[in-house]
Amino acid sequence: MSAGSTLVPGPAAQKNLEGKTKTETKATATSRDETRSVLRVWWPEMTLCVLVFLTLGAIVGLRVSDGKPLPKLPYKMSINTLVAAYILVMKAAILVIISNGLGQLKWAWFSSDKPRPLEQLGLLDDASHDLQGAMMWLWKMRVGLSIPSAGAIIFILATILDPFGQQIIRFYSCTVPDNSIAASIATTHIPQTFHYADSAPLHPKGELSGAIYQGLYTTRLPQVPFRCASGECRFPHEYHSVGLCSRCVDVTNRVTIQRPNNLTLAKLNLSDVHQKTELHDNTVFRLPFGLNATSHRPFLVDVAATIGANITFSAALGREDSALYRPDMHNSITFSILLGLFASKSESLSFERQSIACDTPDMWGCRGYGAAECSMYPCVKTFRGVVRAGVFSDTPVSESTSWACPSNSSLCSTINVACLTDAEKNVLLSRGYSFKPGDSWMSYNLSDYAQSAYDRFHSPQSTPLNDPNLFDDVTDIRPECIYQSSLVEWYYLALYMLNHFSELGGDTNTTTGLMSMLNNVFYDGGNISTASIERRFTRMAHAMSAAYQEMGTSTRSVGENSSFHNTSSTSWVTGEGLRNDTCVSVQWPWIAYPAVLSVATLVFLFLTVLHTSWHHPSRIAPELGRHDYKTSVVPLLLHGLYYDRRDERGRRPYEDVGTVRDKMKSARGMYVRFEKTEVGWRLVGG
Repeated sequence: MSAGSTLVPGPAAQKNLEGKTKTETKATATSRDETRSVLRVWWPEMTLCVLVFLTLGAIVGLRVSDGKPLPKLPYKMSINTLVAAYILVMKAAILVIISNGLGQLKWAWFSSDKPRPLEQLGLLDDASHDLQGAMMWLWKMRVGLSIPSAGAIIFILATILDPFGQQIIRFYSCTVPDNSIAASIATTHIPQTFHYADSAPLHPKGELSGAIYQGLYTTRLPQVPFRCASGECRFPHEYHSVGLCSRCVDVTNRVTIQRPNNLTLAKLNLSDVHQKTELHDNTVFRLPFGLNATSHRPFLVDVAATIGANITFSAALGREDSALYRPDMHNSITFSILLGLFASKSESLSFERQSIACDTPDMWGCRGYGAAECSMYPCVKTFRGVVRAGVFSDTPVSESTSWACPSNSSLCSTINVACLTDAEKNVLLSRGYSFKPGDSWMSYNLSDYAQSAYDRFHSPQSTPLNDPNLFDDVTDIRPECIYQSSLVEWYYLALYMLNHFSELGGDTNTTTGLMSMLNNVFYDGGNISTASIERRFTRMAHAMSAAYQEMGTSTRSVGENSSFHNTSSTSWVTGEGLRNDTCVSVQWPWIAYPAVLSVATLVFLFLTVLHTSWHHPSRIAPELGRHDYKTSVVPLLLHGLYYDRRDERGRRPYEDVGTVRDKMKSARGMYVRFEKTEVGWRLVGG
């Protein structure tokens, strides 16, 4: 054979190839015909199955309303009505699919090689019609799970779908944003807390002095001024305001105890619960800087016992430093609290139990003495706020003391870094400032009030900020980013507080009740500790900060020859007004029921189509896969019973007219099979 020749099959090979091609073509055509017949028979059920999943998707789509107010639907329809409609459509579609599937399965059920009791035909027909029939099928055919049994179970579950559908939607009372309701909180960038005359502070405003005593004497703190017409508002973003902060530390270890003979006890051995130390009249408790408390009668220290009934104690509240005005001062004043407390000695050396819980080691009344130092200082506080039922409450988030106090000014300033624009950051960088990662506040040198310095910068005769000879009396930073504290006002506030608090020293006998008001506040019946004192100062700082916000933001300008003006404007932080509403909560676990039911229906339909159209009838007669008898009664009449077996009297079992129960009893013993006879397809028994 030459290289260019082509191999040509012989006639026999060509004939075999053509036959094989025809066979494959015929098989493909047959498969295509079967697919078409399946679609022709089952397209209604397939369409309903798609409808089932569309309604399931609509129910899942309710997530757009989850956690939101009731949607406004056409014709004032409620969302529950919508869900009920979805469930009704889903239930109806599932029941039709299962009913038709069971109806078709009864023909395949009797098309097997093995005859079956005629009773099962009635059971399957009943199962395709109602709940009782489905339950009866499961009761009678409880030998194992089959496709008809699975259909009966789905039929039952679909029948009781409605109560589960009603659980999908729950309602609850909620508050939702309402743009028509104004919400705002008063804050201050630089407090004006004093009345002025000839550029000098005279005395604190009533709001501030009242806040001092309110913080000391009450546990109910003043509310920050707010606007919220509905009584329900929220402030989703953190906001800032200049206020006062406080801290307290226990300095009991710095206390010395001195008896009249000038012998000093470094400390009492409190670890020995049986220790008794006799001390004498005029025993002095002293802190290093001079604050002292003195007892005025003989007494016995018994650290193992509770404080006795006849108690003499000395308490003093004073200042640690003078807090004199200095440009470089830390803007803080420190108060010290000292307590010397001992029980009086009785002849029997016994002590009567008081209300003091002496098993608490940090209680000064149980220890016998104690001391603490508490400081107050200006700071910028960061809050989150909310108004509920007309009551405003704020939650402190953080505080900052990143002040810069120029030597040529009485002002200390700080900048909120998050408030700055990129352009403002570039200006600060060009002037030598630096930004550290994570810093929220930055010390800022500014010798004048922010608004005045900002206005001066934008005046026609202002000097550019990049001029190296420029003093810090102008700024291109927006005033809303700058927070300031006046050293002058703080100095006079410190004097005011020190003058009042320094009057609290003295001795008091608790048995007579001759106790000053402030002594009583701090002593608190002997339940005094560093923690209890710290709570007092924290409340006082909070109350004074609220007064700062109430009194507003100072707009005064200061200079060598300028005058002070008592004009102020409060800075308001806006929030969201809320209104009461009814919100929707989608109960997702309850959606699992219709979801599982939908998937089960799809699987049942697939198995039914597979069993009745392709798998089983192929062994009997291909044409059975193309019928759509389902639940129709006409095929049952046309392909009725052909049963020729007779009893001993020559009668057929179905000849007598009786009840359904009698007929079912007779059918129980009649085994039939759906097969082709000379008169067509019949239920044949014999």
